[in-house]
Amino acid sequence: MNNLEDIVAALKATLQVDAQLSGLTLIDTSLFTWTSSRWIAAQALTSDGVQWSDEKTLAVGGAETQVFGAIVEPAKSGTLVAVQLGLLCQLKSGEATVAKTRKWKARNKDGTWVDLHAGVSENLTTSYVEKPLSGIFFAVANFNQVPFEIGLFCTPHAATADATIISQVKSSCTVTVLYKPS
Repeated sequence: MNNLEDIVAALKATLQVDAQLSGLTLIDTSLFTWTSSRWIAAQALTSDGVQWSDEKTLAVGGAETQVFGAIVEPAKSGTLVAVQLGLLCQLKSGEATVAKTRKWKARNKDGTWVDLHAGVSENLTTSYVEKPLSGIFFAVANFNQVPFEIGLFCTPHAATADATIISQVKSSCTVTVLYKPS
């Protein structure tokens, strides 16, 4: 099953739970749609259609820091079932000899962060490298309500002068939300 619509169809077919699923809502949106009035990318139109958020630079030896965040807040709140994510960030560093870590997280609005995947630690070059995250994530404790937040967190592990981590998030990131409105 490749997407949430397939999952809903399979549940209906195998479990015969049409009555339970009839109250669910499926929304498909770009992350920046829900990020208040501030756009992810505030650049002029581009010929290739690619826009990125402003760069966020983390200094040498810093702690894990949220470098991007979006609030998904549709008109009705409710109970989250699952999300399908299409997230893309790009990262680079002042040097490429020490690993830096990135991780996407989510949480109920103003709640406790939940890891969407294990932290990825790798050496980065001085040129941007795109890092996608895609797939379906089912609701868990602390990430089971709508509205919710999604954030990109980075950690620059280093003690040398150029061991910064520089990140951006692509404006076309998407999230599809399956939830039961309250």
